[in-house]
Amino acid sequence: MIRPIYRLACITLRPLQHLACAATVLISLWTSPLAAADVPAGCGKAWWCQPQVTQEKLAKALADLDVWAQDESRKSIYYSTELQPMPMDETLKAFDKSGFNNIYGYGSLHWLLKKSAKFVSLLFPGHFVTVLRVNSNHPYSNPSGSHDAHSKGLDVDMGYVLIDPNDESSQIDFEAQFWFIYMLYSEAKLVSSHRYSGFSYIHEMESYLDSAIARAMIPKHFRFSGITDPWEFSHISHFHFGINPCAKPLTRTASGPRCLP
Repeated sequence: MIRPIYRLACITLRPLQHLACAATVLISLWTSPLAAADVPAGCGKAWWCQPQVTQEKLAKALADLDVWAQDESRKSIYYSTELQPMPMDETLKAFDKSGFNNIYGYGSLHWLLKKSAKFVSLLFPGHFVTVLRVNSNHPYSNPSGSHDAHSKGLDVDMGYVLIDPNDESSQIDFEAQFWFIYMLYSEAKLVSSHRYSGFSYIHEMESYLDSAIARAMIPKHFRFSGITDPWEFSHISHFHFGINPCAKPLTRTASGPRCLP
């Protein structure tokens, strides 16, 4: 980007003027939004280059989320290490899929889902997250009888966030999906730790990630990790998220349950 602008500005000048002009152009570029990488390299008309979420919108949603967390974190369900029914509301709903209609899990997992779903609803009013299943062995066993990662209440299957959540044929809202997974990953580091994920749209998520980092909306060190099968067909219709149990009693804080050393 620098070379064409530099040529247009300085190519017709004499040598000494040429050097002075070059320095001026480079300094102006370095301090301009362009040099600050407001627009990621290679961005064009792709959806991740034209986000709905702005820095101002993000800051307000995070501030509102903190207020919500201070009140919600007082509920005892989020600190339980025994299977608990997931608390549902307008941001987090259940969907019966293939006989798995029970949504019991550990309190720490419930907290992650509730907080992340609330975050999405603040950024995208009217959106909600659909939970397909959490634990499949409570109160009855896995219908297939096979080994299931969900048996310990620390794994969840969810539908992708849709542009129109009330229409099952609606397309995926990738931007809303990104912010939901971003909060899941960010909060999981504090609650216990993330174990692994499975979803098939990692390319879209990472493309938006690059755009968000370039716009200084999220930390540069943030990465999606533990993706076990990003290209497998098994996660075309839904995505999976799993966390590790906290080895110590969860600590109550105004920001939610925390697994402190």
